[in-house]
Amino acid sequence: MPIQNQRAVHAQAFSRLALLLAIPIAIGLVMWLVARFADRRAQLVEHTLQVEVSLERLTSAIDTAEESGRGYLLTGEDKFLEDYNVDLDDLRKEISTIADLTADNPAQQKNVLKLREELEARISIYQSSIDEYLKRRSDPASMKSQIDQQRELLATSKGVIREMEREEQRLLSSRESALTKARSDFLGILVIGYAVIVLIVTSLYFSVRRHSLQSAVAAARLSRLNAELDDRVRERTALLKTREDLLNTFVRYVPAAVAMLDRDMRYVQVSDRWALEYRMDRSQFEGNSHYDLFPDIPDRWKEVHRRCLAGETMRSEEDRWVHQDGQVSWLRWEIRPWGGQDHKPAGILIFTEDITARKELEESLRESEETVRTLLDTAAQAIIAIDSDGTIVLANRQAGKMFGYGQGELIGRQLETLVPVRLRHLHQSRRQDFNMYPASRVMGSDLDLLGLRKDGAEFPIEVSLSGVHTKRGLLAVSFVSDITARKTAESALRESEQRLRALAARLLSAQEEDRRNLARELHDDITQQLALLSIELGRLGTEFPEEALHRKRIEALQQQASRVSSEVRRISHGLHPSVITDFGLSIALEEFCGEFERGHGITVVFDGLVEDSCLTDTEAACLYRIAQESLRNALIHGQAKKIWVTLQAAGDMFELKVQDNGVGFSVESRRSRAGLGILGMTERIRLVNGTLDITSRPGHGTSVTATVPLHGDWRHESQNSSRR
Repeated sequence: MPIQNQRAVHAQAFSRLALLLAIPIAIGLVMWLVARFADRRAQLVEHTLQVEVSLERLTSAIDTAEESGRGYLLTGEDKFLEDYNVDLDDLRKEISTIADLTADNPAQQKNVLKLREELEARISIYQSSIDEYLKRRSDPASMKSQIDQQRELLATSKGVIREMEREEQRLLSSRESALTKARSDFLGILVIGYAVIVLIVTSLYFSVRRHSLQSAVAAARLSRLNAELDDRVRERTALLKTREDLLNTFVRYVPAAVAMLDRDMRYVQVSDRWALEYRMDRSQFEGNSHYDLFPDIPDRWKEVHRRCLAGETMRSEEDRWVHQDGQVSWLRWEIRPWGGQDHKPAGILIFTEDITARKELEESLRESEETVRTLLDTAAQAIIAIDSDGTIVLANRQAGKMFGYGQGELIGRQLETLVPVRLRHLHQSRRQDFNMYPASRVMGSDLDLLGLRKDGAEFPIEVSLSGVHTKRGLLAVSFVSDITARKTAESALRESEQRLRALAARLLSAQEEDRRNLARELHDDITQQLALLSIELGRLGTEFPEEALHRKRIEALQQQASRVSSEVRRISHGLHPSVITDFGLSIALEEFCGEFERGHGITVVFDGLVEDSCLTDTEAACLYRIAQESLRNALIHGQAKKIWVTLQAAGDMFELKVQDNGVGFSVESRRSRAGLGILGMTERIRLVNGTLDITSRPGHGTSVTATVPLHGDWRHESQNSSRR
């Protein structure tokens, strides 16, 4: 039988024997506790019985005292009075006894207090009756009334006593039940304990019997195991030899620099990688001393070898080695003892790895990181990187300077702290949209973005966003520019443009006013004088009827004066056609198109006799000047042969369109070098809040469309007209 099995059997037998001894002790302890509990229950039962006996004695004492008092009142004999006083003393003692016995029962204490008060009241009444009797002041009727009153008090006192007796009966019943249960538990535990003892004894008997059988079997197997042990020793010796060969093979061919040395630091085995890294042949290592092959080895490494030969295992992740020629190498190594007896190693195993290339790469990466950090800190823009939760993980120096924070103070804060409070909810939703659909974009070109400095000041910014995927997830990188100066310049530029437009409006208004005044002077003064001159020349011609030569010359002068008058009228009309004010834009344009067609010999088709009273004088003059300029451009620059002029009220807009079949031009190429004519049209239409659209292609003519908005009632009237 194996030694382990024998120990298990002995342990099992010992545990059962200990259990056999412990169970009677436990049973005795439990029985003692149960007996103590039963004894306590019995004491409580006896206590309850004592209270009941005291209550019966109290009832008897009350009856006796009542009879003695009544006998004295009826007979007047002193014997009854003496008995009455003795009964009172017994009555008070009995109540005190009941109070002591029920001190642990608050309900009974209340009943005792009530009973004592009623009995004292009864004694007081009796004493009053006796005093009256002694003074011979009570009549028989009064005595009978007092006796009846005493009986009522006696009935009340007995009622309280009966209530106390019922309470004690309830306690007696409860305590007798508990006592009965305790006795039953005691008997049950006693039976169970003896049953367990019988089972343990039986089990111990069978265990000892099985142990004796196993011992006999073990003796037979012992001789067989001795023979098997000799075979196993021989097999183990062969296995150790095989493993030693495998170890040598492993050490040699392991893809790492490994060397096996004895206690004298002589090489037992080295791997091919070891020989390769140290640029030597394997045969140069075996049997030679490590210190002879590497004489420049530092003393601190010799100390490490000494400690490892003493049984320690040591390692280093990075170790710098300066060779005699000044070359620097970085090694990662581990040295541990191997073999030996009596805690004395037979040698050490050295594992080394040349990590010089890795260190150089790390140094290069470190320099790159420093370069990137320098670029970040010297960048003119604020650069901020946040994770998917909106936490700032990177911020350059300019970011802190721009937002008023110290070096590194922004790291770990929420990006929304750099956004005004009223815009944070919107910014957070846009940041979440970017996390879902990351793409490089510029923000602020079409939005007014604001940043929030640490001191609470707001300033305009422009932001460029890009996403970078890292190991920690998507990082949103923001390139922030403070555009306060640019916004100030833009505001100044807008103000300058507004002033220029206001100036242009005043110039155009002044020009129109000058043209109106000049046209009025030409029409009202010079034209009239020329007409008078023509009349005078005609009259002068009649004064020389016989001189044909002078008459012809005077007629020629009269015709020349008429032509000059017509030209002045035409110029006056071109400067400011009064027909616009008198008859409206449609009539004025129709007249101008006719004059233009007759004056330049090209076809001008006018289609625009519409209701134009909705236009103000300024709007009508604007469209008239645009039509004039468009016709001149079509003739001079477009070399058109036919021009179409259209007026129409479309919806809430009034539209003028001038279209020609000229040579056309490239709108994009002309946009950067627009002439004064186009600039003038643009400014005029802008003054009336209208729009100007010029479309053209080389060889396809040009189309100029000017629109002005209608006002209030005219807009609704135009819409109703279009419905009709």
